[in-house]
Amino acid sequence: MQLFLNLIIVALCSIRRIWHLNDLTDQGLSLFTGRRSLLDQATCSRLLSTIKANGFSYLKTLWVKSIVSKLKGKNPLIVSIDEHTTPYWGKLKIGKTRVATRGKVMKATSFFYYYASACLRIIDFDFTGAQVHLSQCLLKVIQYLRSLFGVRQKFIFLFDKGGYKAENFQKLLKMRIVRFVTPAKNTAENKKQWDAIPENQYKDFIHPTKGESIKVAITQTKLKGMTKSIRTILLKTKKGYHGFFTNFVRLKAESLVKLYQNRWSIETSFRVLKNDLCLDYLPRRKNPGQDISELNSTAIGFVTWVKSFIFNLLKEFGLCLGKHYERMYAGTFIRKFIARPGKIIIYPDRLSVHLAPFREQDLLRPYVNTFNKQEIPVPWVQNLKLELVVSQEKYTHIKGNYLCP
Repeated sequence: MQLFLNLIIVALCSIRRIWHLNDLTDQGLSLFTGRRSLLDQATCSRLLSTIKANGFSYLKTLWVKSIVSKLKGKNPLIVSIDEHTTPYWGKLKIGKTRVATRGKVMKATSFFYYYASACLRIIDFDFTGAQVHLSQCLLKVIQYLRSLFGVRQKFIFLFDKGGYKAENFQKLLKMRIVRFVTPAKNTAENKKQWDAIPENQYKDFIHPTKGESIKVAITQTKLKGMTKSIRTILLKTKKGYHGFFTNFVRLKAESLVKLYQNRWSIETSFRVLKNDLCLDYLPRRKNPGQDISELNSTAIGFVTWVKSFIFNLLKEFGLCLGKHYERMYAGTFIRKFIARPGKIIIYPDRLSVHLAPFREQDLLRPYVNTFNKQEIPVPWVQNLKLELVVSQEKYTHIKGNYLCP
């Protein structure tokens, strides 16, 4: 539990390397973890290396089931699937040079995230070596998601060109209640078929977001290795073709383009995980008797799960504050609501946290009142009830003070 709470602080404070914990001396953060001081880097690394694979798998399964229970019944469920690659420096190939990274092998870990685009939540994730790409495991991912939600759940899967493979399209066309949209590659064979489309089949089309006037045609494209052709929404611009492959039969071009734009939310989530929650900074270890630094898969999974857990938790927090705040970035949440100065007062029956005045304090007040009514005890402080107090003073911005948020 203490390791879990320390890793939450690492993510919320945007600490990139775990040894930076040695520099933190904040008493409030220490009290949050149930200790007089935060765990140091050596203790965190040791505890990470002792995590059992089956224990972590069980914990992650419970987390996924809780998310699935909230999303079940939403028909159709729009799910974005995407790949994120995290590099790291490996074994030194040549002699040591002045540049630290020169001569080393850059390895990488591929993360596959499954994201509910409509409600902005991470459903699950997986990771493997970078030699495995999305096109190789796309069908397994879709089958896994169908097993989580049940065969009656209707899906719309959105993925980019990383999942482009004729074998994938052929099998997806056979799934009745599964729909997909993905961009088409401008290969020489595809362009040859699209160039043969007569001009009278194109219609004028106003792009729903860019607002520019382009041409659109609905056609069929035959891919090598496929017995059936695939429905294609083809946009023709001055720069060339931009097509979408789909198994929607009646969906119009404008609706399909708007639908595919939901996939951009997973790219935004990667930006938040990488920049605000430091996803790319992962634990490593050295096995005894080896010189090369190797990744510990269980430790990587646990740290990644903690950061994904915080991502979803901040989305839930934003939903409690209002629909407008659900799309707010994690870094903005932390700056506006979480990383706030204050003071701790211990009473005989409660532990009271008094927050200093800040701009959004009135917005937080109803949430704090609901939290205080639950009277949550803190086990490591003699079960004192935790109380949050929002200042009654009006927030005033000091003119010329650029450090004041």
